[in-house]
Amino acid sequence: MEDWCLLSAEVQLHAGRSPQFAKPFAALYRKQRKAVGRLVGLIAIKSGGAAPAAAQLDEIATSLMAVILGIALQRGADPGAVSAATAGRSLRLLLASFLRTGTVKPPKRKVRTRHAL
Repeated sequence: MEDWCLLSAEVQLHAGRSPQFAKPFAALYRKQRKAVGRLVGLIAIKSGGAAPAAAQLDEIATSLMAVILGIALQRGADPGAVSAATAGRSLRLLLASFLRTGTVKPPKRKVRTRHAL
């Protein structure tokens, strides 16, 4: 899996440098996020909850994929310092957090108002 994540990182970097390549890559990545989101929805249902809304599933999938990619990059740079089990534990913790809260909502922002001087 680590080699696949490292290859994915290389492809993402290439997409960032090549607009011509970025468009089809983005379409593929959307499909991957949707598939991961569907799995998260199934896990939520099997865990006794309700599946989050589609936009929430996409956000959860993005987060899970980013964590895996980041850990793979760290392992690639220093395999002795980052165990292979770190990815699994991190995914379980993150997914459990999403399932426990039931939703993924952005934090409320304070609205700044302009004061007359």
